Amino acid sequence: MQLKERLYLIEDRSKAVKESDRRGRHLLGKKGGTITEEEAEFYGVVDGYLKDGASVADQVVTPLKKKRKSRDKSKAKTVKS
Repeated sequence: MQLKERLYLIEDRSKAVKESDRRGRHLLGKKGGTITEEEAEFYGVVDGYLKDGASVADQVVTPLKKKRKSRDKSKAKTVKS
């Protein structure tokens, strides 16, 4: 796929960002350069442009945390002295 804008990868190379993003560390491709279809799909590049929130890296599912049962103090056991 031919790029229509300069794109960079963040430090760990897990996400592509636009040229104006300060997190960009490694050049993915310059305007007019090419990347593979697999790279385009992974990084969320469509028609040569980076689509916000479209990359596979942005869609990582995080596990839900279990809700802690709150203690109802009115039902707490009392200790006789």
